[in-house]
Amino acid sequence: DFVGARFQQDVSLRRAKFNGTVHFNGAQFIQTADFRRAEFNQWADFVGAQFNQIAIFSYTKFRQYAEFRKAKFKETALFDGAQFNQTAIFSDITFHQYAEFSQSQFKETANFERANFNQESNFENAIIGNAIFNHSQFSKDVSFDNASIKDLSLKGSDLDRLDIRWSAITGDLAYDDSAYNLLRKNLDTRGYLDDASDCRYSYRCKHRADLWRQGKLGMWSLDFLAWASYGYGLKPQLPLYWSISIILLGGLFFFSTRSVVRSSQCPGPS
Repeated sequence: DFVGARFQQDVSLRRAKFNGTVHFNGAQFIQTADFRRAEFNQWADFVGAQFNQIAIFSYTKFRQYAEFRKAKFKETALFDGAQFNQTAIFSDITFHQYAEFSQSQFKETANFERANFNQESNFENAIIGNAIFNHSQFSKDVSFDNASIKDLSLKGSDLDRLDIRWSAITGDLAYDDSAYNLLRKNLDTRGYLDDASDCRYSYRCKHRADLWRQGKLGMWSLDFLAWASYGYGLKPQLPLYWSISIILLGGLFFFSTRSVVRSSQCPGPS
């Protein structure tokens, strides 16, 4: 174990295999820390670790629990292509410089709660099972271009710098008034108008379900009517579908009840 260790020189552990639990909590890496393509087969503990120079975890495999809670990366942090098979904890972490997570894979939860991204960060082409960015701070742009996120939570986060498409969220965005409204505004500002509409529609559906849970049946009924009739103004095809359906059903009713007959079958004047 390397609890509280201080590494004065470059640390090169590329392609290293750690078969047991490894503790680097509180460790200080004064120079470059290179863990690229390393394999952590058990718990990887980097809680409170400090990286003063570039930290390289490119294509590293974390087969069990990986924890970087309260770690500090003072220079570039590279996690591109890294693979996390179980929960990865990056809560209360600080990235002082560029953070690279492109093509990384988080098969379960990626917890970045209260994380601080002081410079640009990149999650392009990343695959994340459950992404938690609650109360995170993004001082510079963060890109999720072509990323795939099953479930996403953004409660309490500043989303002005977030560059993400609605299609990147393949599952569910956690219900939160502020998060939904800020994300919709962000999508609208970036010119992703269809994405902004989809975000608003999803929010209204979540809000309707919340009214039901709270037992506000009167408000829920009105909201349900707004959804069913015209999709909150975001599904303009619904009134057309309703009109066609009513015409067809009305015609079927009249013909089935013989309320409409051909003119040849009408009785003549007596």
